[in-house]
This record gives sequence, structure tokens and C-alpha cells, in this order.
Amino acid sequence: MNPKNLLIGIGIIDLIIGIVFFFGKEAILTSAIVGIGEEGLRVGSIFLEVIAVLFAGIAIIEILSRNIEISAAKKVLLGSGFGHLPMFVLLIRETIIAQSGGGPPIPLVIVHILIIVSALYVGFKAESTESN
Repeated sequence: MNPKNLLIGIGIIDLIIGIVFFFGKEAILTSAIVGIGEEGLRVGSIFLEVIAVLFAGIAIIEILSRNIEISAAKKVLLGSGFGHLPMFVLLIRETIIAQSGGGPPIPLVIVHILIIVSALYVGFKAESTESN
């Protein structure tokens, strides 16, 4: 697996997640928290906007890193993999807490598993050939 192509793929996925969080914040909050009030919606929206901007910033770094050397691209992948790890832990925690309904969607959990595994695998194991 080419580290540069994986950076582009993960960057695009992170950008999509950021866009969904930014433009879908009210739908996310009202479906996750039944009976949320106006003030709770406002505070939650601010938090989701911050998360969306962070995802977009990470995506830009990953996408722009496609033109760096393979060894540097592997380091960016390791950072991305380890950076997604705490988010995944929180997703799992929230999934366990919200067993009766709500919680993060299962596809988001699966996407994070794929990002972490692929980024860490390629970051640690990919061959460093500059021809890619």
C-alpha cells in the first residue's frame, strides 16, 4: 500500500467527516440526545463546530502531505493513526454507554478502525521506495 495514496484517502475521509459534523450538527445532536433544549443545542453545536474544523485541518495536512518523501509520509501516517486512536477509544466508550440507543453510528466506528489499522500498518511496515 502506497503511503502517499493512503494519506490522500484518509484526508478525504477526514474532510467528509468534518463537513458532516459542521453541516449536520443539529441533526447529530437531536438524534443523540432526546429532548435537548435550546441552550444545550447551542453549546453542542459549538463543540461540533470545533471538532469539524479540527477534522478539516487534519485532512488538509494529510492531503497536502502527498508530495513529501515516502519516509516523511510514513511519519505523517503514524501521527494520523495515533491521532485517530483516542477518538476511536471515545467512540467505543460512547457506544458502550449508549447501549439503549443513540451513540455514535456503527459505520463511523468501522471507518475509524480502518483508518487506524491501515495508517499504523503502512506507517510501520511499508517499504521505503522513493519511486512511489
